[in-house]
Amino acid sequence: MTARLLQGMQPRAWLTRENITLGLFLVLLAVWNIPHTIALRYGLGGILLIMILASRTFQLRAFRETSWPLLLFFVYLLVYALLLSDDTATTFKNLKGEWLKFCLFAIVGWGVGRTLLKRPAERTLLSISIACGLPLLIHIGMVAGKFFQTGEVPFSYWGLHEHHADLGWAALFSMSILSILIFAGSSKATPFIFCIMFLVSIASLLIAHSRAALVFTFVVFFLVLVLNLSIAAPSGRSGENVSTDGVCISSNPGSYFICSNPR
Repeated sequence: MTARLLQGMQPRAWLTRENITLGLFLVLLAVWNIPHTIALRYGLGGILLIMILASRTFQLRAFRETSWPLLLFFVYLLVYALLLSDDTATTFKNLKGEWLKFCLFAIVGWGVGRTLLKRPAERTLLSISIACGLPLLIHIGMVAGKFFQTGEVPFSYWGLHEHHADLGWAALFSMSILSILIFAGSSKATPFIFCIMFLVSIASLLIAHSRAALVFTFVVFFLVLVLNLSIAAPSGRSGENVSTDGVCISSNPGSYFICSNPR
């Protein structure tokens, strides 16, 4: 027994390609909309892109079959730049400057989804939701620091961010994934994490005066509830299966996270 325990504690037991990919991806999501992290974002994205393209699981056929909406969008960008734009030079400049980064991060998102295909979907999505909500936790921590210094709640305070919309993005993505998991009846820890992140999201958005983000967060929660009830009731399917199907394609910052799960 001691030998097995020591073997499990060795780096090889957890230092797998899937765990490294997930760790890098979670860090990328956590810092995606935090200011002054451009070099870190591009570095993480570049490492993930190299890992995906060099992987044995990367297949163009699989990419075409599972990502045809993304491919159609790529084609639209090229057609617009070549045939529909009034200023082709400016359009190509924007294509290389902004949309090329989106396309590369989209491949990263797809590759991460394929790499993590065999991992439990609930654990993976729970980790992603927490990573997306990390800016909210940082913001609340900074608000608490201001409160202890001044004795007042610093309303309209955005913390590290330059606009309250960044906090709104974090709340929207984090709560949308957690809403799917909570209605799916997943692990016992999910309701606890959902309550914490829900309170943190609402508090952060209220302090930042991001009214639109508050509305969208509640709208997403309501839509997930309606979708879960409308699918589960007529079909008699369990919440777990509905959740797995519902999160097969989940957009993330600048990428296309595809968790192609056959369940």
